Parts: sequence; structure tokens; C-alpha cells
Amino acid sequence: MTARFLLAIVCAFALGAPAVAQPPPASVYGRLPNIDDAAISPDGRHVAMIVTGNNQTYTRIYDLDASRVVLTVASPKDHTLRSIGWANETTATFVLSTALTWDQSRADEYGWRDAQRLFEFFRVGTITLPDGRMKLMMEKENGSWANTRLDDLQAPIVGDAGFGRMLGRTSPTRDGRVAIYRVNLLTGDGRIQQSASPRSWDMLLDESGRLVARTESQENTNRWKLFSVQGDAERQIGEDESETGAPPPLLGLLADGRLATLETPDGGDRVGLYGVDLATGAHTLVHEAPRHDITGAIADPWTRRIVGAQWTEDLPKQHFFDPGLAAIAGDVTATFEGGYALVLSWSRDMRRILVFGEGVGNPGAYYVYEPAEKRLRKLGALYPELPPEGVSSVSVINYPARDGVRIPAYLTIPNGLEPRNLPLVVLVHGGPHARDSWTFDWWAQFLASRGYMVLQPNFRGSSGYGDAWLEAGRREWGGRMQTDVEDGVAALVRSGRVDARRVCIVGASYGGYAALAGAALTPERYACAVSVNGVSDLSLMLQQEVSGDANGPTADFWQLSIGNRAEDAARIRAVSPANLAANVRAPILLMHSTEDSVVPPEQTKIMARRLRDAGKSARVVVLTGDDHWLSAAATRTQMLEEIETFLAQHLAAPAAHPAFETAHPTRQPDAR
Repeated sequence: MTARFLLAIVCAFALGAPAVAQPPPASVYGRLPNIDDAAISPDGRHVAMIVTGNNQTYTRIYDLDASRVVLTVASPKDHTLRSIGWANETTATFVLSTALTWDQSRADEYGWRDAQRLFEFFRVGTITLPDGRMKLMMEKENGSWANTRLDDLQAPIVGDAGFGRMLGRTSPTRDGRVAIYRVNLLTGDGRIQQSASPRSWDMLLDESGRLVARTESQENTNRWKLFSVQGDAERQIGEDESETGAPPPLLGLLADGRLATLETPDGGDRVGLYGVDLATGAHTLVHEAPRHDITGAIADPWTRRIVGAQWTEDLPKQHFFDPGLAAIAGDVTATFEGGYALVLSWSRDMRRILVFGEGVGNPGAYYVYEPAEKRLRKLGALYPELPPEGVSSVSVINYPARDGVRIPAYLTIPNGLEPRNLPLVVLVHGGPHARDSWTFDWWAQFLASRGYMVLQPNFRGSSGYGDAWLEAGRREWGGRMQTDVEDGVAALVRSGRVDARRVCIVGASYGGYAALAGAALTPERYACAVSVNGVSDLSLMLQQEVSGDANGPTADFWQLSIGNRAEDAARIRAVSPANLAANVRAPILLMHSTEDSVVPPEQTKIMARRLRDAGKSARVVVLTGDDHWLSAAATRTQMLEEIETFLAQHLAAPAAHPAFETAHPTRQPDAR
């Protein structure tokens, strides 16, 4: 609560949580968020939400005027809901995904050699009010299953009620072209309205569904071109080369008609939001952050015009170009002292604004803000069963790497414990070209609730800190990215906060690789290691990513990240944990999801076999039915319980949490 204005907080369906004497069970942290996504309707009457319960995911429509749920629709079997939105006042939209092989997807003609590997297929659909009819878009089209991501539905379209626009390939073969489809929102049927040239990469439509710009790419040379389109005429307004051949993203049109895109200027280090004049091709900076990369643009949900920029410092940040939206964002943010708030969507008349906010001891909740009344209505919390005492304090720290560079990180300190000589879990983020932030982390908070200090380093190679920081991690798997993590452990040991004999390295995806590499490359450093959906054989991973598209952007990306499979073969072998099993001293816990479409389960099977052959201690757990992102509550909880048992055996942490009831979580900057 702030002095700027008085808030009336109305809880629509939030749940209270009683005080507890023991840490919450793993299921409280491992459950999926109670609300996973939300969007407000154009007229401001309804909020569509992805909600979870009883190990099931639903789309729920909440009537704000009547203060009641008016529709609940279960997600299709074997599919995971990913996001929610609106096409018009009576049509909600959703995006879901499922893991399929190319054979199962009917796209085997596309020519991939590894036809049995899983890929994640994303699809968009609609739900009509009031009957709740659910329909996937473009299910019947010939080219539909050549698109792993057929999930961007542009609606409403000015002057074409009941229809939207989508981009997709025209055929499930390599001859298929990118095309604009006019899609019936009720039936899902799509018809090609306009197809692009064979090398087209992306196309941008305005609010009337008119093509205004497109890009194309030449994979063999990694050169791209940008075209401005007016009716049947187009002209080239830009050309350059990128490391992967990927052109700049076509984010949308700014209010003045310029194209919004993300780019790093020549000689610069940070990604900024730029406007491109579609008549002249001139590029002008629209917004940049002082020390971080701009990561995206904020689009008006009804016109798709770009109205702001977003990025992450320690907390997520937004900047709006419109003074009215900027004032609303400022008012809402001021209510979450020590935390942050994000403006997510709004009604056409700006009468109601959907907000997500997170504060101290609060894992986050969705709200509706009404500017005229300055009233914030709480829709529901992400983790309603988790009491404030179950959220430990998190500090922003930085520490010196061995070459003197300061590494930013987050340190979670268990409530009620003096930060001296504690057991430590190093929780390494995935990517690796991603990052952690100062927001609620269910995995880190669970570990802290069990008495472990948790370190989350944004090692060199992490994203968001500028090009130089990102590039410093290239081809540094097992190298600088690994030693930056190790140096964080060393700094905490020197400070006396951590017991050097009780350190475990844990992670998923790339973090799983880092955990295995830590146990194999520096076996004296860690008392144990946990890999979830991790990589163990880098050469095999490169082979799988390059297969079928050796000159494509995905192949280029991974070769920039890991190395060239032929030229760097010796180095890649030397940092692949599967080749170093004989070095391992610490016990290892290996877990992998059966439906992982990013890191094949074979990677964990190989590591388990190599460890067994070397006579090493390893436990293997299969996360049945889950995907790379741990999208199922049951397997998330299973994973946490397995880790809890494993750490208790090998780090000897306290079984109960001292002073659990009286602890007060805070966010604390810590420059040490």
C-alpha cells in the first residue's frame, strides 16, 4: 500500500493459507501455477485464464461484472495449454502443444533423417462463448503439419469480422512457401490469401490483415533482405548478414507506421528497439535500457501496434510510449513495494487493465486494475497454498571470476538459518543463452525451504547483459561458462557462508549438462550432482541438431554455442560428461522426461550406461509423460521429492526448518 492512492482489493477467488509449523510439502512448490496465463476481453467484461487443478489444465472464463466463473473447458488429452487470449468479445483463443515425431505429425515428407525424434508442435485454437465450443485452427490444411509453430493468430481484423489471419507453409515439403491464410474463427478452416517467394522468412500484417513487410534469408550465405510491401508492389529497403542467417524480427508497426524491430547497432553492445521507415529503410532508435538488452515489444492486443518495450534487469521492466499507459503502469507498479508489476492487456476503452504483480513473500498474482476508481481486484494467486513463510529471502550478489570479471547472481538464504557454513545447492539455469532473474523461482524456493542455500549465477554466455557477455560464453561449454559457476562456489566458501564439503550442483537442460560437467571435470568440488533433462554427449547433440538442415539457423546457432563437430571434435569430446564417467567421484541423480522434444532421453541413457560401466554411483529416474519444461505437476513434484531425498543423503542438511513460522522473507541487494 502506498501514499499515492488508496487501493480497494477485492478477491475474486483467492485462497488463504493457514500458518504452518513445518515447511510445505513438495507438492505445494511442484504444482503448476494456479493461474498460468490470463487475458482480458476487448469489452473488458471477461478474463480468460489457464487454470490448473487435480492434475488437469483448463481454460476458465471469469465474468468481472457478475464476479463468477461462466465457463470452464478442459484441455485436449495429451496436450499442454501454453497461452490464452481473445479474438473478439465472444471468442477466446488458446495456444497448446504436444510432442510428436515427424512420422506421427504426417510431415515425414519434409525430409528429416531423424524421423523418430520428438518435436514440439504448437497450435492455436478458439473457444466460443457461451457454449464453450473448442476448435483448432487450420487442422485440415495440407501444409499445417509442416509448421511446428502454427500458433500466431492475428485477430480481430478490421473490416473482416469472424475471421483472422495466420502465417503457415503451403505444403508439408521443402517446396512449401510461407503464406497468409484467412481463417474462419468458428470452423478453423483456412484459405490461402497470399503466398510469398520461396526464400521468404517472415511476413508482417497490419490491423487490416494487409501485408506491409516481409523478410527473406539465404541459408548458404546467411544474408537476409527486408522488403516494404504496398499492395502488389514491393521494394527492398534493407540487406545484411547475420551469424545464423536469421533476419531481424518483424515485431509490428509503431503508431507512426514505422516497423518495430530489435537490433544491436554497429559498434554497440546492447539490443535496442528500433523503428524502420518503410519508405526509406532508415533505422532510428526508439528505446534502449541503460545496461541490459531489450528483449521484446509490447503490442496493443486489438490493433497489434507496438506501444512499449520490455526487458529484465534484476526484475522485469516495461516502458510505454503512450502517456496514459505509462501512468497506469506507474500507479500499479508503486503498489508492489520491493517487487514489480506488469501490464499484460487491457480493454479497448482502457476501463480495465489486466496486471500481474509480485511482492516480497508473494509468489505473484493476477489482478484487474480499474484506473477511474484506482481499484485493484485480485483474481487469484499463482501458489495459493504457499504461505509467506514458505518464501525465503533472495539477495542480488556478484562475485569475482578467476580472471577478475564480476559475475551477477542470486542467492536464496533459508528462512530462520544463519548464513554461515550452510550446505549449498548451485542451481544452474538452462539455455545456456538464457538467464535467471530476481523473481519467484519454485525450484530454488523449495530447496531453500529444506535448509539449503541456493546460488543461481548468470555466468558469461547468459542473455540480457549485452552482446559481449553473450559471446563470451560461446564455445565455452565445460570452459568459461563452467568455471564462472565454480568461482561462485569458491566465493561463498571464502566468505564462510558455505561449507565446502556440502555443495551439490543441480540443473535442467543446459543446467543438467553443467551439473554432469561439474562432477566430471572438477570431481573434488561437488559432493553430488543432479541432472534433469540434461545433455551428456555434445557431439551427438550437434549431430541431431544439424541433421537434415546443415545450413539452417538452428544448426548455425548450436555450432556457434558448442562448436563445429568436425573442427572442434577433440575439445567437444574433452568436455562431454559421457566421455568422462571414470573421473566422477560424487553420487549422481539422473532424471529425464519421456516426452522431451528438446534434449532426447537418449542423452541420459548414455550417461547412465557410462557411469554404470565405470562402476560409479548413479540413480536414474524416468519422468513418465512429461516434457522438457516439466509441464506436469505430478512429475514436477516427483522430481522435487527425488532431489529432497538425494540431498538429505549426501549433504546432511537439517530435516526441519528452524523458526519457520516467524521468518520474514525479503529481497535484499548484496554487493559482496
